[in-house]
Amino acid sequence: MTLPATPFRKDHTLTGSIVPPLYDWEVTDKTHLLVTLINTSVTPNLETELIVDDDYTVSGVGNPSGGNVTPTTAYPAGYKIAITSNVPYKQDTD
Repeated sequence: MTLPATPFRKDHTLTGSIVPPLYDWEVTDKTHLLVTLINTSVTPNLETELIVDDDYTVSGVGNPSGGNVTPTTAYPAGYKIAITSNVPYKQDTD
C-alpha cells in the first residue's frame, strides 16, 4: 500500500538583515528541516544547502505550531530561504 506524501515548505524573501523566517509545522528534531539559500541575483538561481548550527539555528522543536530558523549571517536583500520538511523515511521489512 502506498500513501501520498506532501512535503511541507515555506519560502521567504530576505531583507538584508537577520530576521528569523518561520515554519509552521511540528518537527521533533532540528535536523528534520532542510534549509536552502537561493541566490536570486544570478540566472539560473544558485541554491546552496545550509548547515544547521553553522549557518542557522532552529527554535520551536517539538512545538505543534512550528518555530523559526535564524540565519547566522545577514544575506543580501532579495535572496530567498526555503525551509522544507526533511524527515527521514523508514520502511521496515520482514
